[in-house]
Amino acid sequence: MIVRENLSKRLQRLQTDGKNIITPVHEHTGSSPAVGDAELANLGFDRLFDHVWCRTSTHELGADLSQRIGQYQRSGLILPDHPGPYVFFDAETTGLGVGAGTVAFLSGCGFLESDGVFRLHQYIMSDYPGEPAYLELLAGHLSPDVRIVSYNGKSFDTSVLTTRFLMNGIPWTRPSQLDLLYTVRRLYRTRIGRCNLGTVEEELLDIHRHMDIPGAEVPQRYFMFLETGAAELLKPVIAHHEQDIVSLVKLLVFVEDDLHRDHSERKADPVGMARHVVPVDVERAIRLLSPYVRPDYPFGDSRRAMVLQAGLLKRVGRTHEAVPLWRSLYRPGGSVTAGIELAKYFEHRAGKPDSALAICQEMCETSLESRVREALDHRIERLLRRVRDRTSDE
Repeated sequence: MIVRENLSKRLQRLQTDGKNIITPVHEHTGSSPAVGDAELANLGFDRLFDHVWCRTSTHELGADLSQRIGQYQRSGLILPDHPGPYVFFDAETTGLGVGAGTVAFLSGCGFLESDGVFRLHQYIMSDYPGEPAYLELLAGHLSPDVRIVSYNGKSFDTSVLTTRFLMNGIPWTRPSQLDLLYTVRRLYRTRIGRCNLGTVEEELLDIHRHMDIPGAEVPQRYFMFLETGAAELLKPVIAHHEQDIVSLVKLLVFVEDDLHRDHSERKADPVGMARHVVPVDVERAIRLLSPYVRPDYPFGDSRRAMVLQAGLLKRVGRTHEAVPLWRSLYRPGGSVTAGIELAKYFEHRAGKPDSALAICQEMCETSLESRVREALDHRIERLLRRVRDRTSDE
């Protein structure tokens, strides 16, 4: 396997590097083992190098799930823009900042296999001298040809890693990344409010954690472990971290499943869904919005959908189809923006300046911002001239 070959070469280079010497387990320096070694082993970790441990776990997620990801890579709304292979990644750190003082002491790389088995490797540093080898292990998995799937990884996890690679003088090119936090915010924030992973698990995935460790407690537990060697302190941290990464796979599939459901069963916000698609396929966004621009849908959704749909129809030259939407949005006392669009349409497309004038005068009878009123006054003056000219010609 290419990743393992590259990783072997990177570790071999570090073992002979005079600056960052890594001692394999079978070449122990003679110093006594760290206090927490036995306890880490009891938690399922194997020592790879001094101060660097790995725990591998497997999770049966089902061949159907793996097949659906393959299908969505061809026809999905999220995955076609993010080709694999995928590495599901998350890190636990010593702080909340991304500066030089924050260290990612526990990192996980998960891989979904064709038979639906999810294989997760969790790497932990039992002390800071192990960081060069620890980073080389991660670089072997997070190579430029993979796609990282994370949750808030763009702004935090991989930013912390980038700093640590720089601090250790180890070259690393950050791979492209699908950060599901941004996807969830766009599609579900209007539905569930908070978009932290715990809320997302409960509201979307029906995952309810019991006795889960608060995130703010994680750094302190690691510091206590470094002082005492009591690896038992890390047990809830490791379990929390494992669940975070397994949830990434389930969340990715949930989102694609949801976007492929009938519109009456979707949980995604229709406007957020369409906005996600617009950059790559405006016509598809229009089709996705169509079921929501009917009065039998909740007013908030219907109104927001109509605003976006009308703008998209105008963009692709189907302005006449946007007119009924602008009429519904405008109504006397309604959307001024929709009223202005109607006035533009009647003046420039339909050749009905009298209809455009009536709308503008009607809008001026309502409370408007001074900037909007000035623009309307200017438009009314022009329309009055056009109506007079047309009348005199007749």
